[in-house]
Amino acid sequence: MKRIGVLIIFLLASVFAYADNSSKLDEALRHFNHYLSLYDKGKYEEAMQGFNDCKRRYSAELDIASLNGWIGKCNQKIAAKKAAIERKAAEAKLAEERRIAAKKLAAEKAEKARLDSLRIANKLLFVSSNAFIIDKEYAGMHQAVKTDISKNDPKQRFADNPEDAYWSVYITARIDRQEEEKSAFDPNIIQHYSWVVAYVKIVDNISDVTLYDGEIADVKGGGFNRKVADEYAYKELSKKVGSIIVEQLKLKLKLKSK
Repeated sequence: MKRIGVLIIFLLASVFAYADNSSKLDEALRHFNHYLSLYDKGKYEEAMQGFNDCKRRYSAELDIASLNGWIGKCNQKIAAKKAAIERKAAEAKLAEERRIAAKKLAAEKAEKARLDSLRIANKLLFVSSNAFIIDKEYAGMHQAVKTDISKNDPKQRFADNPEDAYWSVYITARIDRQEEEKSAFDPNIIQHYSWVVAYVKIVDNISDVTLYDGEIADVKGGGFNRKVADEYAYKELSKKVGSIIVEQLKLKLKLKSK
């Protein structure tokens, strides 16, 4: 009789244990399927947390290798999602930089067009000169050139800044040879001579085209002392430079008007 009672108790315990295990398995599968549905919806962070929770709570009921596989898939999807977000942000940043650059370029073009229209309307001339007597700087030529330009074209006005000018003129000149001779009229008088060479460049600031780029050589000046000879040589040079500049500018305007 006792044996039958023990057997009945054992059988009941086994039934309850099976029922408990079956209930826990159902619970584990329910949770797993819920996290699987989150994965399918693209909620990879939540799904990964769920699969990790299943590993801790249902290690006996569920296959750990399978759970690890799903966790790995979640990590891959999260990394891909992050990379896509970063790529999209980089593309948006690049597009914004291009938009700003295009806007800046458009503004620069508009400003250049405005300045160019002012240059064309005002027709100012910028003159830059560097003159030397042997190795010493000579300051007298700059104004002399402007004066001779004005003599050839009284309407021509000047700019202090090349950015404001229609044309720019760049002159480099140097007295590189000085000689002395006895006067044919009086042997006691020494006649001094100086020769100056110059390089002249004329630029159209609007089209950035060089209108003239040439050398003026062997311009001679004479006097009864060295200073007078040097100044006279530069005076003669200024006349030639002024004439060339006005001639070139008039030619340019004539061609533009056709």
